[in-house]
Amino acid sequence: MLREHGFANEDADGYVKVRTRRKEDFHFINVDLELASSENVQPLVKELGENISAYYCSDIDEIANLALDLREIKGVDFYNTYNDENEIIGSVDIYISEFCNLLENLSEESRRIWKGCHRKEVDIGFQAGNTPKSFQTQIRTETIKRCGELGATILITVYPNFNFEYRRKEDLKKKK
Repeated sequence: MLREHGFANEDADGYVKVRTRRKEDFHFINVDLELASSENVQPLVKELGENISAYYCSDIDEIANLALDLREIKGVDFYNTYNDENEIIGSVDIYISEFCNLLENLSEESRRIWKGCHRKEVDIGFQAGNTPKSFQTQIRTETIKRCGELGATILITVYPNFNFEYRRKEDLKKKK
């Protein structure tokens, strides 16, 4: 039943959160490079420039927090490379290796800024599924070693599957 002011969970734009029965397999989302520094990281971000996008940046207590995501690697289709049974190792390793390539080739100024960051995390994101299908991906030993040499830790984030989606209120059919 509709309330006079709309659905109980309706937002200001008219979207309503509804449960779905859609099946979704556990899957890889992306790899982010997360940095925190008390110094200005803009020269580092500028140098990485066209290779990355900074999608989160804030100054909390005079500490720059920054999350970087690769825009694209020539010749790599990330969404079709996470199956480790094929010739390509997998998106996780490809992403991390590409971050390592970029970081290992920084200018002196950017390398100094990188070394001064007190948080350097390679955050691998996965979406949990609601099916019994398993998922595997690998990070090669060489890639883990490169992260260690750069002083970066590896973090794994698994986002929960909530089994809901947002739909426009007017798109919902009324039950009779």
